[in-house]
Amino acid sequence: VYGLTWSYFQLSGVVLTSRLAKKENRSLALGLYNALAGAGWIVAGLASGLLTRFGSYELAFAGSVGLLILSLAVLRTVPDPEGIRGEERSRLRKAPAAPACPASNPVP
Repeated sequence: VYGLTWSYFQLSGVVLTSRLAKKENRSLALGLYNALAGAGWIVAGLASGLLTRFGSYELAFAGSVGLLILSLAVLRTVPDPEGIRGEERSRLRKAPAAPACPASNPVP
């Protein structure tokens, strides 16, 4: 279950980073995303281990809930990228519709 759910989080983070970054900054944004995600894994593991060792599991859980609430509060201050929606709409309108069953790959 953990691997399945993590794949959704990882995939959505990379896709959002890729789509929200300007084309000329995309590689930098993806590099920073992956570096910060890796650093987050290290810091979170150490911090939760210390909270559990010197406190309790409840304290570690409360710390993670507090960070989640803080993250949601910060997320609410991030402006909605209006330009992305318009670009996406225009790109979708220009894209040709895919056939239901392409002749090169028929369903057996």
